[in-house]
Amino acid sequence: MNNTQSQVIEAFEGYLAFDGIRIDVGFQAPAGATADQKDVAFLAELAQQAEINYLSVGTTTVPVTSAMPTASCFSTADADRLLGLADQFLEDWKQTDRDDRRDGGVDPELVERQAEYAAIRPLFVAAPEMFAAIQELFPSLELLPDGAFRLTVASNGEFRQWICIVRQSSSQWIVEHNFSTEQFEVGSFLEGLRLADKMRDSHIEDMARRANVLPRKQVTQGESSRP
Repeated sequence: MNNTQSQVIEAFEGYLAFDGIRIDVGFQAPAGATADQKDVAFLAELAQQAEINYLSVGTTTVPVTSAMPTASCFSTADADRLLGLADQFLEDWKQTDRDDRRDGGVDPELVERQAEYAAIRPLFVAAPEMFAAIQELFPSLELLPDGAFRLTVASNGEFRQWICIVRQSSSQWIVEHNFSTEQFEVGSFLEGLRLADKMRDSHIEDMARRANVLPRKQVTQGESSRP
């Protein structure tokens, strides 16, 4: 029984022109080939006909934009610096208000801003230690510049890197990872972290299970092929 299949091939005549030099190249590509397919066939034939070599002439360093956003590192020193700026701003406002007003009163908006800042200042002071405590509960948790939180599992050769993002959307928190298109809505930040951590554990277990199962399958197939 003859299973030979046929394919229509189209012949082309192309050329490469550079600095006054022209190289004619005849090549073939499937009929109806796209421009990209023709380019590949042309370059493949050119490589067969020309001698190609490379000479290093130096190196340079260029900036590279990472596809994966860099995590923010917010330290106690950072918090102190920002709080110092806010303290100084309110103090300058207070001094300006005192100089501008002759009735001995105080700007009502200044009083309101001072009360608000006094209420939230302790949270800013404690923020670095609070985040460190959360990282103890959820190891490798990272804070991204856009305010989202990231949990990861490194690639192991068989699986690409697993990345889970927990981010706020309106009044909800969204949990999503790069191994699925599904998004999960939860009611709180802590609930989102717990779900992300559970997903990470499940992914790690899945990697371990596949790593153990695949070699055994290969051995079983090899044994079954013995006489």
